[in-house]
Amino acid sequence: MTKLFDTATEDKLLGYYIRFPRLLRNPVPEDYFHQSTHRLAYRNLQLLSQKADNLDIHLLLDFLKGREEEVGGAETLIRAYSSAGEDPEHAAVFVDRLKGFRTARMLTTLSASISDAISQDTDHEQVISQVERILSQIRQTSGNRNIYDSNQLADMFTEYLQEAVDGKRKLRGIRTLLDHRIDELLTTLHPGALFVLAARPSVGKTTVGLEIGRKLATGEHSSDTLLDELLAEQLGRELQQPVKTGFISREMGWRELMPKLVGAATEAGLTPFAQDNFPGWAFEDIKKYLESFRNLPFILDDLPELGMRSVLDSIAYMAQQGCKVIIVDYLQLLRYDLADARSSDNEQVEVSKISKSLKGAARQHGVLVIALSQLNRPQGERAEITRPSLKSLRGSGAIEQDADIVAFLWSDQKDYRQQTRAKLIFTLEKQRGGRIDEIPLLFDKGRPSFSPWTGEHNPDEIENESPEAA
Repeated sequence: MTKLFDTATEDKLLGYYIRFPRLLRNPVPEDYFHQSTHRLAYRNLQLLSQKADNLDIHLLLDFLKGREEEVGGAETLIRAYSSAGEDPEHAAVFVDRLKGFRTARMLTTLSASISDAISQDTDHEQVISQVERILSQIRQTSGNRNIYDSNQLADMFTEYLQEAVDGKRKLRGIRTLLDHRIDELLTTLHPGALFVLAARPSVGKTTVGLEIGRKLATGEHSSDTLLDELLAEQLGRELQQPVKTGFISREMGWRELMPKLVGAATEAGLTPFAQDNFPGWAFEDIKKYLESFRNLPFILDDLPELGMRSVLDSIAYMAQQGCKVIIVDYLQLLRYDLADARSSDNEQVEVSKISKSLKGAARQHGVLVIALSQLNRPQGERAEITRPSLKSLRGSGAIEQDADIVAFLWSDQKDYRQQTRAKLIFTLEKQRGGRIDEIPLLFDKGRPSFSPWTGEHNPDEIENESPEAA
């Protein structure tokens, strides 16, 4: 049966309006709220916002003093306020959900009206008129109205910059924590952005995606306050707090991904996973790490479902759970429509639809989406070590257009695949509003992990039995 309302979603959106009153400048229709108490609370919020400059939960409770029961009681408002997140842009997720519920209610009413009219032999013209009226109401609010006049824009931008001055907002964006030079270069990793990170097969795109996810979820703080202070002083900035991160894998399941995650963070590395008998020392090392891993703000979805719908549903769920960064592995493996057979002729069209869907989801849910992607297999004797370009993106030039940031991970070493510790190059090829450059990294396949390239690594260090990155 179709769901017609959700109290928790109404609570959250009401909470966002209380916590961030400026959202009321772009109001939703009152009947988005199904519960009468929520509807009345929303109406009072709008009235109060027109009278008070600094609206907050305390002012709202004072305004409703003696009438709290009309809106479900003071505890209802406090619960709603507490349920809202810290990012006002995330409110759009709950606006979309309530809009869907409202549409379902209106369609249910429409269906019932048609059934009653037919059973009572009502004049067909009257039925058609009623249908058109309800459909018109649905169309009028079918989209979110993100339209602002110059006065609203000035107010909103002033508040935005004030939050940055007060330290409540970081204009610079999220740091990957992969390498400090990469983070100095990447300055536009903001919610709503699509970051495409591409590599050729077996170069390590899954590994770098997991490494970014693990480091974001871990953050830069340690258990030693003094060391944190010294590190912050050395870096010349505040240490980044843990960022809740989601990882959507459509290529590997958790059994293949967990060795890479724990191997990068422990002394065990990947080598024990390639042995017939798992060594006890490695088991104890990993068990110790897993105790801290349990508390990481990290979510994995490894559903073996290649359809784009399942990926978009997962992004919506992870955003609802508070994820700020969502990594998708990998773009060309996905199918926009499972019912259509993919051919080389329509691959570009399909990948274009997928990249546009990911960009739309990033903006809709206010999250940073990092989409791992494949590069075309190069031709020629030295092609494997040739620097990629935007034309190397496999499947569609639309990826280049949809992505805010495009980076490549590649090697200029001919014997890269035989090396245990190899040089990889991170090439930032596109960054809207930022500069581009390339930075060498050291990829330790046995861990597997990335670290700054110092040039001191011996390129002849070869271990053929070392597990190879995905």
